[in-house]
Amino acid sequence: MPPEKLALKTVLETLGAELRRSAEALKALPANSREALTAQQVEERLAREADPNMRERVTAAIVHYSHHLNWPLLSQVEASFVYERLNEAVAFGRWLLAKAVPDQPRFDQVWMEWLLIEYWNYAGRARWRDRLTSLVGDDLPQ
Repeated sequence: MPPEKLALKTVLETLGAELRRSAEALKALPANSREALTAQQVEERLAREADPNMRERVTAAIVHYSHHLNWPLLSQVEASFVYERLNEAVAFGRWLLAKAVPDQPRFDQVWMEWLLIEYWNYAGRARWRDRLTSLVGDDLPQ
């Protein structure tokens, strides 16, 4: 494997393990079941994620994780948004690893922050929003 892809592969293994752990933890919380969400709950979830204070706290937790490989204490809501970012980051990172060659080597920490923060802000949030809104169809207010 080219050295410029090795760090990304390592990061995806780490984030994939975190995603699996997060998924197990969130299964125990019925409020986080996507299938059980109503249009109003989807709207509230989207608004909560869009709150700048919430985004700051989630981003700060991700930066902490990228430096220390452990999570600071998170609320249930913050943890659920970390899960959503992990889900998007792992999916996109796997595609990137399979289809594109990074133009320069990056360190693990840089890849983690890029996938979980920059990619989320650029496209991940929009993909997540589309998935959530597709669960309730036209019932979501515009």
